[in-house]
Amino acid sequence: MEDDATQSDDRGIEPGADPPSEAELPPPPSPEDLEAAENLIRQANLAKIRGDNAAFDKLLEQAAAKAPGSSMVQEAIGDSYRDRRQLRKAKEAWQMAVKLDPKNASAERKFGEAVLAIQLAIDPKFATAPDDDSFASGRAAVILSFLLPGLGQLVAGQSKKGAFYLGLWLIGVIAMLAIPNGLSGMPALFGRKAVPFNPVVFVPMFFSAAAWLMAITDASSKAKSMPARMIQRPLPPVDKDFEL
Repeated sequence: MEDDATQSDDRGIEPGADPPSEAELPPPPSPEDLEAAENLIRQANLAKIRGDNAAFDKLLEQAAAKAPGSSMVQEAIGDSYRDRRQLRKAKEAWQMAVKLDPKNASAERKFGEAVLAIQLAIDPKFATAPDDDSFASGRAAVILSFLLPGLGQLVAGQSKKGAFYLGLWLIGVIAMLAIPNGLSGMPALFGRKAVPFNPVVFVPMFFSAAAWLMAITDASSKAKSMPARMIQRPLPPVDKDFEL
């Protein structure tokens, strides 16, 4: 087997070429050829364990020539390419192994791992969250700000703005509780017998309500300004059922 990544392999697959169609698959081997190829694969693996790479390559080439339509042979070819760090050729060999035998779970797993590794090499950040996105989405910030003013901004990374809204709201709440006959005198507004009502309580109440509304409005505007993000997940390597 050749190391030159620019040349086609014994199966006529060029690096980066489209997957082979069903019509391009090699014919299934005869039982005699399949048995001979399996025996050659076992001998090749033994040579590999012994460190005899030349014998391994020769035996693997013989197995590929004897039964190119064997899923096991194609999987072994893919393993050899993987060991040579030729991942694209390995992926193509494992893909052909799965096409030849959809029940080959080992080749299916290796093919899926190769697809993921190639995608990671092309775009190392495709499986990670974007750097410019905050922890919380705009909608989550609205909900959190509704529950507690400024909380949505704090979770979204806007610490100064969140602290301002939260601090303004807390000052208003504390002032409402501290003003004599403020909250405790509010039942007098509805004709109930209570202590005289102190209308000064409306001042801190206004600040607390303003902080709550500003926090919700700010979070809502952020949610509307954020573009809809389409999450593209990698498709399964093959769309065929197989038994484990």
